[in-house]
Amino acid sequence: MLPMKDIIAIVSFGQYLHWAQMQYDHYQSFTESSSDADFVGALAHWLASLYVVVEGWQELEKCDPAISNLISKYDDYYQLIRRFRNAVYHFQPKPMSEKITDFLGTKSEGHAWSYALLFEFKRFLVLTVPDDAIGEEMKLAIGWWPKDFLVLVKAVRGDIYGEINPAMNFLSRISQNA
Repeated sequence: MLPMKDIIAIVSFGQYLHWAQMQYDHYQSFTESSSDADFVGALAHWLASLYVVVEGWQELEKCDPAISNLISKYDDYYQLIRRFRNAVYHFQPKPMSEKITDFLGTKSEGHAWSYALLFEFKRFLVLTVPDDAIGEEMKLAIGWWPKDFLVLVKAVRGDIYGEINPAMNFLSRISQNA
């Protein structure tokens, strides 16, 4: 059984992950007919909320090879998404400051890296929350549960299917060294 302090920390992590997923879903709801300003605003809020999840991950001090690999091989992106979050939630005198454009530049893998992290954080949550009455209470406290088919498959049978996180194929520092 998980110690109470771990249960509370994982529930808190799950709540922030839920909020990042909500922002991601909102961002994904935009179409070609949406305004650029709305699209960029939704993207900015998703990425800013994802940084909070990354920050929470660092505080949890849990060990997960896939997540650790994404963060360590892309430490520069970790720093860039921190700056990105600051630009979203702290006034910048210049629209689309470098704090935003550095992360989303044309040669950046920031978007794929962010999606890969979101995927792996959800997988971690599925693997970590116990499949018992306490786990059910944790899910209720979080208020949400990952339903992505590939996340669930990787969490349960990743040993058989290998790498199925679709974003990993777009990350040069991961796919070339896998």
